[in-house]
Amino acid sequence: MKGNLYVFSSTRAMQEFLKAQDGGFLPQCMLIGEFFSQVLLVEGKSKIPPMMRKILLSEVFREFEFEERESEILFFEKNFLGYLETSSFLLTFFNELNHHKVSIKDIPQKDIYGDYEDHLRVLEKVQESYERKLGEYGVYDFPHNAKILDEFVEHFERIDVFLDGFLTPFEIEILREIATRLELAIHLNIDEYNISHYEYLSRDFEIDHTYVFSLSSKKILQKTPAPLLHKPNAYSCTLRLDQCAFILQKIQEWLDEGISEDEIAIILPKDDFKSYLKVSDEERNLNFAMGFEPDELLEQIRAIAQNQVEITGSKLEFLIENLKGLNIPESFEIQLDEIIYIYQKMSDVLEKLSLSEIVHLLCLEVEKMSIDDFRGGRVRVMGLLETRGLKLKRAIIPDFVSSNIPKVSQSDVFLNTKIRKALGMPTLKDRQDLQKHYYLEIFKNTEEVELLYFEGEFAPFGKEIEARAMGENRYTLFECAKKYDYVFDEADCVVDEGFALSATSLSRFCECKRAFYWKYLKKLEETQESEAINLGLLLHQLLFESYSNAPHQPKEYFEKKLLEKIQQEESQLRKLELRMFLIQMQKFFANYESVDEILSLEREYEIQRSGLRLYGRIDRIDRVGSEARVIDYKSGKNVGVDWIQSAIYACIAKEHYAYLDTRVFFCSLREGKFIEDEKLQEHIQKLDEILEEIKAEREFAMTSSRSKCRECAYRILCNR
Repeated sequence: MKGNLYVFSSTRAMQEFLKAQDGGFLPQCMLIGEFFSQVLLVEGKSKIPPMMRKILLSEVFREFEFEERESEILFFEKNFLGYLETSSFLLTFFNELNHHKVSIKDIPQKDIYGDYEDHLRVLEKVQESYERKLGEYGVYDFPHNAKILDEFVEHFERIDVFLDGFLTPFEIEILREIATRLELAIHLNIDEYNISHYEYLSRDFEIDHTYVFSLSSKKILQKTPAPLLHKPNAYSCTLRLDQCAFILQKIQEWLDEGISEDEIAIILPKDDFKSYLKVSDEERNLNFAMGFEPDELLEQIRAIAQNQVEITGSKLEFLIENLKGLNIPESFEIQLDEIIYIYQKMSDVLEKLSLSEIVHLLCLEVEKMSIDDFRGGRVRVMGLLETRGLKLKRAIIPDFVSSNIPKVSQSDVFLNTKIRKALGMPTLKDRQDLQKHYYLEIFKNTEEVELLYFEGEFAPFGKEIEARAMGENRYTLFECAKKYDYVFDEADCVVDEGFALSATSLSRFCECKRAFYWKYLKKLEETQESEAINLGLLLHQLLFESYSNAPHQPKEYFEKKLLEKIQQEESQLRKLELRMFLIQMQKFFANYESVDEILSLEREYEIQRSGLRLYGRIDRIDRVGSEARVIDYKSGKNVGVDWIQSAIYACIAKEHYAYLDTRVFFCSLREGKFIEDEKLQEHIQKLDEILEEIKAEREFAMTSSRSKCRECAYRILCNR
């Protein structure tokens, strides 16, 4: 007798479904990934193990005979770890194209950077070589030309798919084919964030309803209202420790009310919050569903590569022999055996690597494992994706701030939003909508949800679902310190002729005179330093070196030095950012006009004006005919004219190069555009007015715009 098959998007949803069964024989269930792998057959080939994909693509890079220009285009680091890093985002790119039935040839090549067409051509050649390499090993990565396995489908009378996410065009095509052979129903929860993504099924869906839709008959079988009945409460906090205090106190209150522990959950937008909870949870009420990182095991494995013993035989066998002596958690043994089995099958590739490279590969796999939390209680701490299909009575979501919600991984660097829309592929907004849908499902399936956030950083999504503002969190782990009345510090300094003013200090004066007072007159230094500033300094330094050491070939010198910097970087995100600048800088070098003479590079100047000292470090001054062209590099986004900087630099240039007409340009290094200050004389006049105002200033009042105080290092001193 044929039975039904139930397919789920997550393990948690499947477990909740099975728990709700009345008894007897449990129905047959599986996850959607397992379903697609079992229902599809690629004749004569087997599915490549995930860990083998990077190794195989890295082998493709090693063997690939790049033309010199092609190698420069993608700036590949010619070592195994560099290839390994590159393979990570290329595999994601290839997989997404395949799932959306898009060929690299289909990608539009308009409105993009200059080398885009060359990049795509190289990627296409890499993809073709990767497919050939898969064929050599008798495996496949994506099931091109796969057939539906009739023996699997015929075993069931009906298939129910509980969908909690978006299907790709490839997956939709497979389900539609199966739906012609038996009844296939899709269970959906429709809301304002996902309704547009299911229009391919039906345009009759309404928001805040659940549906059972027959893909076989293309009819709605069941429709049930699913409104948001319980709006979450939102509490502001000052510190993460305050959030922990709230969480632990609330859990205790709920337990005292008789709420069962397994009906309470703490849902983390970011995993790093669990370290705060772990040290705060003295009563061990919490169980960390995501487990803990196997740090001790990773240290033991890395130590194998530091072994100074000379290896005469197989490096892989040496590694396997050393693994036997490690303290391996019992739950890891089967997974490690599977990894070693795959490594042995690919020994011809791995033996070409050094021991440290093989160990690095193994550590990448072990990092994906987690040690289960056996010591904890029954109140679960979990990530967002683990909540799919879960019904609760109480839940708390800490760090409910704009930087986390919605939080999505960085989209593929090769396809921008415009191209994705043209190809019918998910955009950044689509991924954000999916995350909002997941959160909305939590609110709908939980009787009471508490949100915790930092003052002034509440996620806009919370306002979209009309969360109720409950004021400041009253719980704390520590006794509150005694409060003292704020005493305003009276300014008693003056700006005299011995004080040197820069564009930065003048800008601070115009924004907030009190912040200017703290920083430049009281000399209270800020400690904040951003990655963006560091990147800008690096690019300025490399451009200085390029035009100083190789004025006739600055582009080649710049690329060489930046590639060296990329190889030295440890942060993968930083490497990717630098690679993108390497690509974007092509526009700068292409748009930069030839000049008669470079008058100065990264030089500091100082002049007297209106009885005050002005100084500035000017990136470069060129002579073109009878003009002195002052140029300031900008590495950030949305580059425009900085009138204060422009006016100061123009005054400096006019004094030092009085025989030339002065023009000031701001150069966007991201776009290679040169933006001229066309109101230069007006800005110089305005500068003189500001200088007179500074000389007369005695109050140094705080800014009336409190929005500027949010990121100010001195806001506590101003009682803001």
